[in-house]
Amino acid sequence: MSKFVSDSTEIGGQGLFFLKKMVVSWVCSVFSLQVSLLIHVNDEFSTEDFCTVIFDEFFFAGLARDNVPKHLLKLLWYIYPKLPTVRLQTLVKALQPTSQVKMK
Repeated sequence: MSKFVSDSTEIGGQGLFFLKKMVVSWVCSVFSLQVSLLIHVNDEFSTEDFCTVIFDEFFFAGLARDNVPKHLLKLLWYIYPKLPTVRLQTLVKALQPTSQVKMK
């Protein structure tokens, strides 16, 4: 453990930036993999319990990250016919841009 701590202090700011970039990349990969797997179980989205776990506890927790809305929209593209109407309306409302979003 102390070897890791001493190595990380020798790395400096550049190493920490690289480590942070790797973690962000890994998180994006997790969301992408999750969407790829969920597309194939689209019949499960007709149940409210399944939707609660997937959307409320997984996607909404990371919605502030850059790529999560993109992955959520990709999932919705494939499963929206199976979703209950109220759930679909909630998701569309959550994905609407806020006034804090800056247009480039």
